[in-house]
Amino acid sequence: MVVTNYFFKPASGLNADIERHRQKEQELLYKIKSIDTSDAMGMACYRAYNQMLSHLEESKARLVSKLGRK
Repeated sequence: MVVTNYFFKPASGLNADIERHRQKEQELLYKIKSIDTSDAMGMACYRAYNQMLSHLEESKARLVSKLGRK
């Protein structure tokens, strides 16, 4: 499976990218916590947001691994 980068606009540095990842992560976590999972649509949304969060965390891990490299 090929995972694309989460962000599409150019970055002004690794620290800016990491900060954007943190902000998006907080937004996704808030949305996940606010979903009502009592019906099928709620469960589908819950799984979709969890998948987005997983991709975001993979992207963030790749970004953090670049720190310290030259």
